[in-house]
Amino acid sequence: MQEICVKKLVPCEYCELEVPLDILSEHSAACGSRTEQCSKCNKHVMLKDLEKHPRYCSRKEPEAVPCEHCGLQTDWNELMEHAAICGTRTERCFLCTELVMVKDRDTHFVTCGKGLNFNESISCDYCGGSFNNSSIGKHIELCRSRAEKCNECNNYIERKDMEFHLMMCKQKRLSRLEFPCQYCGELYSSVFLRDHSDKCGTRTQKCEKCDKYIALKNMETHSNVCEEKKQLRLKVSSPCEYCGKLFSCALLEDHVDICRSRNQKCEKCDKYIPLKNMEMHLNTCKEKRQFRPEFPCRYCGESYLSDFLEDHVDKCGTRTRKCEKCDKYIALKNMETHSNVCRESMSKTHGDCPICHQSIPWMEMNIHCAYCTQVNSEIQEYEHQNKINELALRKGNTKVKRHLLVSLDLVSPASSESSSIKVTVKL
Repeated sequence: MQEICVKKLVPCEYCELEVPLDILSEHSAACGSRTEQCSKCNKHVMLKDLEKHPRYCSRKEPEAVPCEHCGLQTDWNELMEHAAICGTRTERCFLCTELVMVKDRDTHFVTCGKGLNFNESISCDYCGGSFNNSSIGKHIELCRSRAEKCNECNNYIERKDMEFHLMMCKQKRLSRLEFPCQYCGELYSSVFLRDHSDKCGTRTQKCEKCDKYIALKNMETHSNVCEEKKQLRLKVSSPCEYCGKLFSCALLEDHVDICRSRNQKCEKCDKYIPLKNMEMHLNTCKEKRQFRPEFPCRYCGESYLSDFLEDHVDKCGTRTRKCEKCDKYIALKNMETHSNVCRESMSKTHGDCPICHQSIPWMEMNIHCAYCTQVNSEIQEYEHQNKINELALRKGNTKVKRHLLVSLDLVSPASSESSSIKVTVKL
């Protein structure tokens, strides 16, 4: 018996990839478990079952089926819903003039003609001909079953259902038509147009008149209001802060940009002066200032002319400074009032340490004073010792001097007293 090489390459039945024979079964099991979407039912089917799946696939391509009541060609998956609505329509019976639902029409005709005068003539609603009661029923059944071509869909529809068919056909045709969006101009069917317009209308666009970004659905209203404001701005005049000339609000902004570049602020009087007149103005301004007294600001102490002092004080008073009592930042103009209130409120909860004179809460005063006394005594002892050391060095006491040098590690105890080392001790 001829042996087969286990390394022989064999194509996979699912992906046609050539793999060695010894791993073919393992590869096929993994490859066959992969899924692929069925084009008919949109279900994901494993590759190994894909060949048999079409026989069990439940989904079929939708086919147009005529409605039993009106004859309108409708997709089979929508037929049941359409027929349920269509069958509830009512028609007036030609024999008893009662309103009967379309789905019950045939049953109604069987019992409707009982007790009628069959010699009485009745006109047909479809062709206009006159017939007696005995034959009108058969005639109408025959006449209304005659089909006419619908101009909308080119299908042949029975006369009795033509009116309703035209209404349904028109709605179906309109649902397929595409209409432009009022904001972006894109075409959408009537079914999706409203949803798209609601979302599209929330997008913003820059107004060409005021440069603001406005929602598209509000743009028309905004444009009208914006135009009115523009006309109003053209009528209202305002002075230029640099040259004093009057301009409309619409032109003032452009003028100010140009005028600012032509003028310069005087450091003496804070007025804007044309560059060509600045030198002459400075001389005049300096002479005026010599005859006009300056007054100091009560907050910063800087001197200003009386014309500008008030404006400066208003601005300077808004600057803040830290309160020494409560560490809060208070505006300078409110500092005096705050200090009085702060001092009164602090006196109830705080007291001054008799040693360091700091403001300490009464609840912590005992601990602070004990600590402050200890620190203060150590400082006083240290200062006292420094004075003694300095005095000893100045008097030239050899024993004390040597003791200080040894304590400062400047000489060893075995060194001679004649060693000349200078030590400077500063208080």
